[in-house]
Amino acid sequence: MREKNVCMALLIVAVIFFFNGQERWLTAQDWKDTLYFVNPPIGPNAAPSLITGFSNIEILPQGALLDFKVELEETVEGTVKSFDMTMEIIILGKEIVDGKECTVLYITTRRNIQVLESSFIMTSRQKEWIDGNGIPVKLDVEDTDTEFSGNGENVVLAGLKVPVKTTGILIGEEHYKGHECWAFSITTVAGIGELASKTETVVHLDKETLLMVHKVTENKGKKEVSSYIEPVISEKSTWEMGPRERIDTSTGAYDCQVIYLKKAGELVGTIWVTEDIKTPLKYVYSFETEDSHATVTMTLTWHCPEESYAFFQRFSIV
Repeated sequence: MREKNVCMALLIVAVIFFFNGQERWLTAQDWKDTLYFVNPPIGPNAAPSLITGFSNIEILPQGALLDFKVELEETVEGTVKSFDMTMEIIILGKEIVDGKECTVLYITTRRNIQVLESSFIMTSRQKEWIDGNGIPVKLDVEDTDTEFSGNGENVVLAGLKVPVKTTGILIGEEHYKGHECWAFSITTVAGIGELASKTETVVHLDKETLLMVHKVTENKGKKEVSSYIEPVISEKSTWEMGPRERIDTSTGAYDCQVIYLKKAGELVGTIWVTEDIKTPLKYVYSFETEDSHATVTMTLTWHCPEESYAFFQRFSIV
């Protein structure tokens, strides 16, 4: 009897060790709960001057750096238009704003816009304060440079710089068209002296996705109220696991899990993720308006953990 009990005990221990040693496959919900996700700042739901969609931001260490390339290809009445930008995000640390502990982000964006034969390159440097739930609490755009060149009527301008100051603050909560929203106020002053123009914008961000669903803009006493902006990816969207797929990026080659984003059963987006980096290596989504169809692609081009970044951190911010 004693030998039988000993054998049974050994069997139980062996089974426990076996299952403890097995890797648990991540589910779609696991990925959703752990990624520090960023909404591409392009498309109908992008708020002016504000980068949204950070989640699990508290897991990023101070000094971490992320670089993204974002591309938009839009077809309007048979004509293809393109737009691209780069976005660098640096984690500066923690600060208390209005009693909330926030992660401070330093974000540099460079937007390249082609319109007919003209080209605009806009570079913006800003700080954002994000609380532990990913909610934007404060915005301070430090500097915005605009370069313009065009061939129309032999006009060629370069290095055009218009002073622009933008600030923003979380002002409360609103209910709009079935969405529970955060209300965020953005103030932009362009130009100096008598030529300065001030624009006040209140954006309503869906609490679940932090995508803009409505905005009210006021300039020189004129108020413009947008219609409802339906989120491309909503709280009702589902995440479905796809196959494993190997992709090559500027940061290396990765074995990725493909995740499909579906809305009302229709595929609206695809993301490629890896266990090594807790942000999508690639994110593609599509949207349509009354007269156009567009595809947005966001790709991670550089990922630098705290240890590697510490050496040259002081050279990035002045």
